[in-house]
Amino acid sequence: DKTDIYTDRQKEKADSKNRQLSFPEGSYVMVRDREQTNSLSPAFKGPYRVVRQTQGGSYILCDIDETLMSRNYSPEELKLISQDEIIPKDELYEIEAIIDHRGEPGNREYLVRWKNYSKDDDSWLTSDAFTDPESINNYWRKLGKSLNKKDEVVNKKGNDEKKRKQKLPSDYKPG
Repeated sequence: DKTDIYTDRQKEKADSKNRQLSFPEGSYVMVRDREQTNSLSPAFKGPYRVVRQTQGGSYILCDIDETLMSRNYSPEELKLISQDEIIPKDELYEIEAIIDHRGEPGNREYLVRWKNYSKDDDSWLTSDAFTDPESINNYWRKLGKSLNKKDEVVNKKGNDEKKRKQKLPSDYKPG
């Protein structure tokens, strides 16, 4: 009797943690990026369209160009998005360069020069407005710096300032 009660409680606990997710055919999902390189990299890739669910419970996906993905994805790797979040490629603008920044970590903005546009069209964007965070990483790399996980700017190890300042041997005499 006590064993049955204990077993039922354990089952309820396990069931509450392991929700069974289902995604209808034709819905749009994002896939968790297992190879996320840093905190600025997006946690999810996509969008992808659900083609169908396999007998084993995984999902077959295709990209915007209707190309089937090379593997199937488990429900835990997917996040449902609404179709109106998908931005058509012809509405995306290409960044020529990030030319300045302002603000503190967590509230930083970047001045963007758009490819094939004049400096009059430059605009300030927050980091979450970028579809590819590599532009931000390249900007900091050009400045000889990088961002840590808290979005704070740190000098790269071995930068030029450190190389210029060297301790001379005690027996050194100029001349």
